[in-house]
Amino acid sequence: MAAGVTVLVLLVLGGALGAFGSEQTPSPKAQASYAVLVADGREPAVTPRFHLPVPGCVCHSPDPVLQMQHSTRRLSECGSCHSR
Repeated sequence: MAAGVTVLVLLVLGGALGAFGSEQTPSPKAQASYAVLVADGREPAVTPRFHLPVPGCVCHSPDPVLQMQHSTRRLSECGSCHSR
């Protein structure tokens, strides 16, 4: 019985991470760089979405635009970059 409950909880958590999990918030430096681009009208503001940040999951691009855009993606959407 306890093993069944444990498996069920793990499945629910895995489903929640797949549906709502995302990378961690970009660094303050990347956020500030992106804010300057938004203020200058060179990039659109990122629309925030409900997400569950996954520890250690980060965008490895040095580009603050990609970091901010990817911060709103959910794990289920990461295949567009990581399936290559």
